[in-house]
Amino acid sequence: MTSSLTVKSSADLLAFVPTQLGFWPANSLVLMSVQGKHLGAMLRTDLPSAGGDILAFARTIAEMISADKDATRYVVALYSDESPDGAYDPHFRTLMNSLALALPHELAGVFLVQSERVFALDSDETFPVSDIKGSPMALELAFRGHGYAQTSEVNIPPAPPASDRETETYSALLDAFRSAPPLEAQELVRNMWRDNLQQETLSLSQLKGMLSTLQDKQFRDIAIGNTSSPGPIPVEDEATLCHYLMGSVAVPPDWKRIDAAEQVLRELLTIAPNPYRPAPLCALAMTQWKKGRASRADSYIKAALDIDPTYRLAVLLAELFSRSMICDWAKDKATAYTGPN
Repeated sequence: MTSSLTVKSSADLLAFVPTQLGFWPANSLVLMSVQGKHLGAMLRTDLPSAGGDILAFARTIAEMISADKDATRYVVALYSDESPDGAYDPHFRTLMNSLALALPHELAGVFLVQSERVFALDSDETFPVSDIKGSPMALELAFRGHGYAQTSEVNIPPAPPASDRETETYSALLDAFRSAPPLEAQELVRNMWRDNLQQETLSLSQLKGMLSTLQDKQFRDIAIGNTSSPGPIPVEDEATLCHYLMGSVAVPPDWKRIDAAEQVLRELLTIAPNPYRPAPLCALAMTQWKKGRASRADSYIKAALDIDPTYRLAVLLAELFSRSMICDWAKDKATAYTGPN
C-alpha cells in the first residue's frame, strides 16, 4: 500500500519511521535502506554509548542491513535529547562517519530527531518535529490505518489472582488433551487454534482451552506455528512448523491470521494467572519479532522472564533478540508486515 505514496520532503520520509516501528523511537538509531525510488528495510537499535567502539558498532549494523540486497543507498535517523550540542555533538558526528565507512552503499541522509526539532547532520536543514507529525505523509498513513504508540513499551494487562479452582481447571483441560493418542492430541490442538482464530469473539471456556494448551511445550509450538500459517500445518511436519515458528523465507506469512492471533493472545493475558503467562507472552514476543518490532518483542520477553527467569523459550528468545537478528519476513518487502499498528 505505502509503495504508491510519494516522499516530497524530509518530514515525509521521517513520518514512515514510527508507523513502521509501531512507536515513536527514543535513544535510538534507525537505519533505512532505499531501493531506487522505494524504501526497503528498516532497522532500529539503541544508540551506542559515547565511550564504546563506534566503528565496530557501525560494522555490525551495516552487516545486518546488508540483508537487503536491493538497497542502493541508506538514510539514518538518530533519536536523542541527551546532548546539549545537538547537531554538533562529536559523538553523533563520529557515528555518522563510521556508518558512512561501514555501509556498502552511499549514506544519503542523516537526521538527528530531538523532542522539539530535527537537524540534518549532512546539511544545514532543520525543522520542527511538528512538521513530521503534521506532514502530508503522516496524515495519509494515519488515514490508511497506520498508527503508532508514543513509546516502545507494551501495555500488558495485569495478572488476575490465581486460585486453586482455576489451577484445577487448567490442569484438567490440559490432561484432557494429553489423554488422547499423541497424533490425535496434536490434531485437536491444531484444529482448536485454527477454528478459534476464524471467530470474531471467543467464550471464556474457549480462551481457557487455548491457554491450557500453551502450557505443554509440544502443544504450544503447534499452536504458535499455526497462528502464522495460511493453512493447517501437518502435525508431523516439524520442518515446516519450524519455518512458521521462526518466520522463514521458505514459507509465506498470513498477516491477517497473525493479527487475529495477536488479539487472542492478549485476551489470554487478561485471564492468565502468573504461572500461565510466560507462554502467551513468548508467543506475543514472536509475533512482534516477525513484524520487525524488536523493541516490543523485547518488552514481552522481559515480562515473561520477570515471572519465570528459567522459562526455556523466553531464555532462548532473549538470546536471539540480544543478537539483533531480524526475522526473514521483516527483511523482504514482499513479506514484511504493512498492516495497522
